[in-house]
Parts: sequence; structure tokens; C-alpha cells
Amino acid sequence: MRFALPHPPHSVPVLLRRLVAARCRPHTRHVAAARVAAPPCCRTRDDRGMGGLAEGKVVLVTGAASGIGRAAALLFHREGARAVVVADIDVDLVDETAEMVRAAGGTGLALEVDIADAGAVDAMVTRTVGEFGRLDCAFNNAGVAGQPARTADCTEENWNFVIGVMLTGTWLCMRRELRQMLAQGGGAIVNTASVSSL
Repeated sequence: MRFALPHPPHSVPVLLRRLVAARCRPHTRHVAAARVAAPPCCRTRDDRGMGGLAEGKVVLVTGAASGIGRAAALLFHREGARAVVVADIDVDLVDETAEMVRAAGGTGLALEVDIADAGAVDAMVTRTVGEFGRLDCAFNNAGVAGQPARTADCTEENWNFVIGVMLTGTWLCMRRELRQMLAQGGGAIVNTASVSSL
């Protein structure tokens, strides 16, 4: 599936709505755009914004150390995810994200992962399934900007770094996630695309 997402702050609720509608659990009622920044302790189940759309699901979010990835992880928790696995190359910040999920009463697991490394991606999904038994939803959000340069001035090293994470890394995640989801009978995947690709 391919989705075009609007710019934040509404992109995370839209992403979750589309991810869940795609496979995790059908819904029929109107879904209002929730403000991601509202603390979970200030919301009741009825006014969380989207009514438990991830109820009981095991969710994996890459690029979860900050920004949209962190906001998505917290929103998945608020929407009832049984477990939120957060992955990023920045171990200190992704630990903070997992701690935020736990502080809000959820189950959060932080993993240090370089998605450009096939072995690390395999270990990420294997650990998720080992801890929680399955993988229902994956949000492949990890990305890098690289060094901005005109095509004629871009170094091969810079090119390979960006392509390694943004393209190959996302493919490695999808490949491993799909293998797991096919084996268990289903799941849903959403990928973040960069405006820089245009």
C-alpha cells in the first residue's frame, strides 16, 4: 500500500488511522485528528482521539528516538497497543522513548538498530517476536538527511550513506517484517517517505 501523508502535527494520527484501517482492525466511526503532544495521563479511553485502534497489537517503530517516530510510538500506546517496540541507532534517545511508553503505563522495548545492516534488522524483528509472540504493525520511519549537495557536488560516500538507510534500510525492514507477517497470517506496514527524494 502507498499513502501520502500530510505534514505534522496531524501526520501521526492519519498514519495510525491508515495503518490500522489497512489491516489491524476495521473501524467505522469518524476519527478526529488527535493532538499527539497531549500527555496520555490527561486522556480517558473515550477521548484519546481514535478509540483504541491498535488494541492488543504488537507494534514496531523505527526511527523512534525523536520526532514523528517518538510521537507515533506514544500514539500507538495510547491507542491500546499491547507492546511498542522502538528502534533507532541513537540508543540513549530511543531508551527515552521506551521509558515514556512505560511511564504512561505501557510496555515499551528499546532496541539499538542500524537499519542499513541486514543482520541488525533481522535481530530486531526476531527479538520483537521472541518477546511478544508476533508483529502486527510496523512503521518504518528511520531516515537520514545526508549532506545537502547538488548532484555534481555530491560525494559517493554521501550518496551511499543516504541510499543505504533511506532505500536499502527500508527494504531490509519490509522484507523481514513481511516474512514474519506472512508466516503469522497478516499484519500492516507503513513507510515514511522523504520529501528530499523529490
